[in-house]
Amino acid sequence: MSIFSEYRTVREIIAQHHAVIVYSESKYYCQYYQFLLNDLRKKSDKPILYITSDKNDPLLKADQPGLRVVYVKWLIQFLFSKLQGDVMIMTMPDLDNYGFKRSPLVGKYYYLPHASVSLHQQYTEKAFFHYDAILCAGGFHLEEVEKLKATYQLKNIEPIPYGYPLFEEIHKRYSSRSSSVNSHERPRILVAPSWFSGSIMDNCIEEVMAGLSRLECEVLIRVHPEYMKRKPDRYKHLLKLIAGYSNINIDQTINVLDSLLNADLMITDRSGIALEYAFGTLRPVLFVETPPKIHNSNWQKIGLEPIENKLRSGMGKVIALDEMDRLGTVAMELINNKEKYTVSLDALKNAHFYSNRQVAGTVVQDILANLKPR
Repeated sequence: MSIFSEYRTVREIIAQHHAVIVYSESKYYCQYYQFLLNDLRKKSDKPILYITSDKNDPLLKADQPGLRVVYVKWLIQFLFSKLQGDVMIMTMPDLDNYGFKRSPLVGKYYYLPHASVSLHQQYTEKAFFHYDAILCAGGFHLEEVEKLKATYQLKNIEPIPYGYPLFEEIHKRYSSRSSSVNSHERPRILVAPSWFSGSIMDNCIEEVMAGLSRLECEVLIRVHPEYMKRKPDRYKHLLKLIAGYSNINIDQTINVLDSLLNADLMITDRSGIALEYAFGTLRPVLFVETPPKIHNSNWQKIGLEPIENKLRSGMGKVIALDEMDRLGTVAMELINNKEKYTVSLDALKNAHFYSNRQVAGTVVQDILANLKPR
């Protein structure tokens, strides 16, 4: 799409009032919207406008009644401030803090988490201050929102129980697979680092690859899209390193579910994908003890331990940076004993997260209540 045709699309969008607007930064985020979009379309015939800034977003090619999908990239920040709508749903933090501004003509902004981690350590201090509602994955999110409101004297952020439907979708698909699906010739290890400066990618990726290269395993490295965007030179360096190993490749699967379903073990650092894997497949995670992922130096101000820190030790094993020589041994130990974690991981999930099947209707009702008759 040329800048001129994009401009025409933008002018057409801002000339109309939309019932529901959804914005996706990348093709990787459409999977987090799909569950809510399906629920909304079952309950209402109001049209939904889905705006994506990724020309490879799968929904651009999907034919879904009631869902209009448009691509806007170069003029997206201009479009944001001019939108007209009843509600807008986003997975992007820091609304109104930088270039993406609230429109005075949009009634209510909802934040939909694209990770099941806490709201106060891995995000900036004011990441959610300008949202009207936050969809909560569990009771810990609800408590965090209330603490944020009290600590910073915020009045209008509404916490709404929602759950984290990706857990249930992963588990449903994982449980319905035949017993032969995961019986690869060799065990499959998914290395899925986060994108912060203290991650595996910047601390020990060479040691991780060297340790795993000695195993009779297939290794896939799933590089976070933010890392590829922010550190393209480091990503190119990784590709050169991988070329030297016969059993290590890059995972380029768009839908994270497919990657998680096919892995016998996940290795990560501070990424929220650890929770998706552990609570979706009920299999353990091997954590590399990198520095904490902190984007808010004042995260302790609200007095709550982040859920990703709290649950870490119960989700598998943790290995220190100076223990990389043990990585392969610990990895194989977890793979060979993965079934022993099933019950404990299921109990941990149920203790901290809402069941989306039970509370999803709460969010849909709230959204529908904010749609104006026209």
